[in-house]
Amino acid sequence: MAVPMLLFCLAIVGIAQSGITINAYLTTNKPKDSSFRFSIAVMVFSVCLLFGSGFWAYKSFKGGAGGGGESPEETAVAEAARVLGGIEVPTTEEVAKAVPNVQGFKNVPSLRAAKQAFDTAVEKTKAELNALAESVNKRAANKEAILQQFAELQVAAASKGG
Repeated sequence: MAVPMLLFCLAIVGIAQSGITINAYLTTNKPKDSSFRFSIAVMVFSVCLLFGSGFWAYKSFKGGAGGGGESPEETAVAEAARVLGGIEVPTTEEVAKAVPNVQGFKNVPSLRAAKQAFDTAVEKTKAELNALAESVNKRAANKEAILQQFAELQVAAASKGG
């Protein structure tokens, strides 16, 4: 969003500068030389840049009516929580924060402590993912059993009715 707005401001400055120069030529009846033609070219280019950058800024605007919009990640997490009935989906954010900067350590104990913190974060995320997988598998099995019972009831109803 910053680049189109910067170009928009640059176009405004170009229009003002070339407008002043063109006005000076026209009001003083100076002979039209290459500087005048250059100012005309700058004016045309600046007007085109003004409209182009305004359109680009309009297209790149991501805001909403009531404030900032949600990011795609937030939308995906909200959708997953809705599908899973409120179960929180674990992320790798804690693991990413715990990644040690191996080159930055000067002694063995601090390196071992950082490695242990990283391993703990990885194991915690694995446990959360395993719990999520177990929950999803349990829900899928329950749903499959219900659908199987429903199919059997439909077959039984069709055989009695027919």
